[in-house]
Amino acid sequence: MAYGPRMNRKEASRYLAEKWGLSYKPSTLAKLAWNGEGPLYNRAGRRVQYLPADLDAWARQKITGKYRSTSEYPRPPEVSTTAEAARTVGAGGDGLGQHGKEGDGRHRSAPGKGQGR
Repeated sequence: MAYGPRMNRKEASRYLAEKWGLSYKPSTLAKLAWNGEGPLYNRAGRRVQYLPADLDAWARQKITGKYRSTSEYPRPPEVSTTAEAARTVGAGGDGLGQHGKEGDGRHRSAPGKGQGR
């Protein structure tokens, strides 16, 4: 199929599938535009328009190099979650909760109290 200089989401979805083998539904492209992880686009009023060069650049970022083994995959950066940080800070960095016990550091009521039955 011949594509024009600007494509809507449906055309962009087809373009990515035909040229790059990437399967992204128009609704997925909309979500990726919303959270800032999709290809660059322009707007003409309410209409979204993708340029082939922007789709190509984004597709190249999505396609990885060649690997012989899963152990060769690059590791993602380690991210500390807020809950993990709270556990660590709660007992002076020893990883125990605020009461010196294993867990997430949240207060729990005594057995039999607050159980609702």
